[in-house]
Amino acid sequence: MARFVYQAVSRYKPGGTLAQQKGWAAGQGVRHWEIWNEEDYSGFWTGTPADYARLLKVAYLAARHADPQAKIIFGGLANFQKPNWLKDTLAVINTYPDRDAGNWFFDSVAEHNYAWSWHTWYYLYKASRRSRLFRLQASRSGDRERRGAVRRISRPACIMDGSPVLYRANPEEQAAFVIQSATYATWINWRFPWMRSCISNSTTTAAT
Repeated sequence: MARFVYQAVSRYKPGGTLAQQKGWAAGQGVRHWEIWNEEDYSGFWTGTPADYARLLKVAYLAARHADPQAKIIFGGLANFQKPNWLKDTLAVINTYPDRDAGNWFFDSVAEHNYAWSWHTWYYLYKASRRSRLFRLQASRSGDRERRGAVRRISRPACIMDGSPVLYRANPEEQAAFVIQSATYATWINWRFPWMRSCISNSTTTAAT
């Protein structure tokens, strides 16, 4: 794992192997790395919070060794199967004697919202409370708190014949969902950089 992360970051970072091969401009490359996806959902991760904490630490150390400016994102949380995953993982990291020297081994937290727009606010608020509970130090960027991002929101469209399906939405409802979620994220002073799966039918999904 450590070797894979080190090589990936070394290849794609600004000034890295690929940048040199392709003649990329200064600063062009990848600096943000998300460690896993929805590790709080058993369909993507079958380990424990302790297992993920170990993965996060190894990935953080390897990435920062390859690129001291790399930013490590706590894997995007699905939030519906294991709602205490972030808290439980932080409790494990809290036992590491080098947690503070290692910046708790992440720089931000990613959240996923698949249902109601107000959940965007709720998930971000809950993550902020978890961070304060463990008195996480301010990030290296100088922010007052460790920041997070809404990495994925999703409201699939109604299937082609228009049949109503739970959690599906028409284009107008999708647009409202995106705008409301962005507003909630901005209001709580978190970033809103990515949207996904805003348009779909029964067989295909198009990212926006």
